[in-house]
Parts: sequence; structure tokens; C-alpha cells
Amino acid sequence: MDDTDDNLDTVLQEFADIGAEPPNKRQLCPKCSRPMRVCWCPHLTERLIETKSRVVILQHPNEEKRCLRTAKILELSLASGRCLVIRGKRFTSYKYPVLKELIDGQSVMTTNGCETIARKTVVVYPGVGSQSLTDLSAGEPYNIVLIDGTWSQSRSLYHNSPLLHDLPKIELNGTHLSNYVIRTQPTDGCLSTVESAALVLAHVDNDPTIYAKLTNPLKALCDFQLSFGAVSHHSKEFLIVNGLYNKPLTKRIKQKLENNEDIKQFIR
Repeated sequence: MDDTDDNLDTVLQEFADIGAEPPNKRQLCPKCSRPMRVCWCPHLTERLIETKSRVVILQHPNEEKRCLRTAKILELSLASGRCLVIRGKRFTSYKYPVLKELIDGQSVMTTNGCETIARKTVVVYPGVGSQSLTDLSAGEPYNIVLIDGTWSQSRSLYHNSPLLHDLPKIELNGTHLSNYVIRTQPTDGCLSTVESAALVLAHVDNDPTIYAKLTNPLKALCDFQLSFGAVSHHSKEFLIVNGLYNKPLTKRIKQKLENNEDIKQFIR
């Protein structure tokens, strides 16, 4: 038997030694679906947060697959009936009657029975005609509609959902910097889904402690990722201002930043 035959026998034996069963997957937390060693559940508030207002998350289907999604924090933190997640790409009253009922202020069945609290409905979405968060009355109950997806997915979802177009729009005005440092944001004022919800709920429920309670798991998530080699990301706005952004700017980003005197000189 020559060397070629020996090598062939070796290769065949290596294949034969490969187990028929797939390798064991990492054990995942049954609540947050994260690997156990990076589970952020211990950083959730001890008691579910009772709020007068309710968060309604319109989630792009692709967002559910992301391992670093933040809407799950809201689902696990808010009391029963205070967080509703609806998935889709185009929201119509025919396909999503539950959303139509919320917008119309009708009562909606929850796990605790029929809810009768009348809430005003607003959508957190920046743009022409948006109100400031401070324009909302503190202490009044609201349905707070949030769009959960990438920035391009969120724009598409909003524009393809006429059901949302007549709702009052709320803009957060960049008053807070995001702690979601493991993903690149378009501007410094862009917030994750959980941060946006936390900021609005803290204001309308007149309870500043809500913000920290809801964002603690996010901070833990980022700390875990950074400790395992993830890099802290600056926003595109920061990179442009500091001359560090060398990619072509989209028309939308130019429109977003062209009124910023510090950044105008860098826009091409």
C-alpha cells in the first residue's frame, strides 16, 4: 500500500469518527433566550412595573430573530397587559383589528379580563409635525406605539401602515444619549426600543425611576458583549463630526444632519 492509500485511509477514518448526533447547543435562558452565561434576567426589576400607560410594539418580523433585540426587556419588565407586541410589515385595520381597537380607544381583552381604561394613542416617530415628549400630559394614560426594527425597516413600516398616519407623532428630541453602544446609530440622539419606551413611560407616568429599571438589563447586555470582544460603536453623526466617516452619506442622513452647524461642513 503506497502513501496515497495511507492518506485516504486516514481521511476515511476521520470521517468515520465524526459523531452522528449534532453537537450540543449552548444552553439558553427560557425567558430572554440568551445563552445562560450572558443572560440579563438577573438585572430585571424584582417586581413587574405597573404603569398607567401601555406600550404597543409594532415589530418587523426580522427583529424577532436578532440576538441583541431589546423589546424583550419590555415584555419581561412590564406588568401583564402593559406591553403588547404585534409583528408585521404593513399594519391595516382589516388585518390587525386589535390595533384598530387600541387606536379607536375601545376596550381590549387582556389576560386579566376586559380592560376599560380610556387611553390616548400616540406613535413615537420623528418627523414633520411631531410633538415634543414634554407636550404629553404627565399622569395621563396613553397607548404608546413604538416601531421596532432597523431604521430603514421602521421607515418602511410606518409609511406602509396608513393606520398610523393620523396618530399624533412624538419625537424624543435627542435629550438622552443611547447606552446601546454595541450597535451603530445614525445620530447621537437615536435610542433603542427599550430606551424610547422607558423615556416616554417615565414622563407620562410621572415616575423617573422607570427609566433606570427598564434600561438596567440593556446596560448588562452591552457589558456582556463588550467583555467578550464587542467594540463600542459611535454614531454616524459622531464619526462625521470628527472626520472619521469615509462612506457615502445617504440622502436621509444628509437631511437629518444638514441643520447641525457643527456637522454641515463635513457633508458632501
